[in-house]
Amino acid sequence: MSENNIICPNCNTPNDADYSFCANCGASLKTPAEQDINGIPVPEVADYVGKNSEKYISKFKKFARFGKASWNWPVFLFSYLLNIPFVWFFYRKMYKVGAIVLTISLAITVTYSACLTYACDCLMEYFPEIIEQTIAAEEGDLTPEDAEELATALQVEIMTEIQNNKGFMVCSSIISLIAYLKLGLTILYSVLADYWYYKKAMKDLEQLNSAGIPNASAVVLKGGTNSAAGVLSGIFLNIAQNLILIVPAFSLLFTKVVEIIASLSI
Repeated sequence: MSENNIICPNCNTPNDADYSFCANCGASLKTPAEQDINGIPVPEVADYVGKNSEKYISKFKKFARFGKASWNWPVFLFSYLLNIPFVWFFYRKMYKVGAIVLTISLAITVTYSACLTYACDCLMEYFPEIIEQTIAAEEGDLTPEDAEELATALQVEIMTEIQNNKGFMVCSSIISLIAYLKLGLTILYSVLADYWYYKKAMKDLEQLNSAGIPNASAVVLKGGTNSAAGVLSGIFLNIAQNLILIVPAFSLLFTKVVEIIASLSI
């Protein structure tokens, strides 16, 4: 008997290692861990997952036996490159998780925009002096040496006042921290996304099975994917985040430029 043969647990007949069912009695040759995940039949889990079911079933089996860690490249790329980590969660019908991730993302964007606008407002206070010196130097009212000396003195003055401006320094620190926070959240979402999906799948399937064996159409309807939710949330909410980020700072810059032009009669 070959070492690669599998002994049927029902009739003790040797079977080829590639067989899923016994050639003699038809009994399943798979172990319980291979036949189900947390008591849910694997075919039912496959119907629930839909696209890429083989990949996710493999991960689900590991989650059921070992732990939570995995890696989800779509979540990482959506988060790191496009700043829309919630797209994959909506695509996989994980609406609660997607809403939480979306709320966090918007809160970070609003905070970043507010700090950036405040920091720009502080720096724009010095624009008139800088422009006046530039115009004076270009029109020959200042010698090159005087212009360089005044420019250096103004830079020192600006740096000193900015460093003493607690609001500006706090905003600068928050802007720097947000970059690290976003990276940390990107890694967190990428590592736990598949596990959260596994937990939702098991919960949904347990609910469906609580009333008896569900038909395949009910399982597919409960699971599967929602491409429209993923695509639309990505497009519209990415636009919204960009507007939140850009509009306040741009409006402030435009207003200040108009004020400077009017005051200098340019």
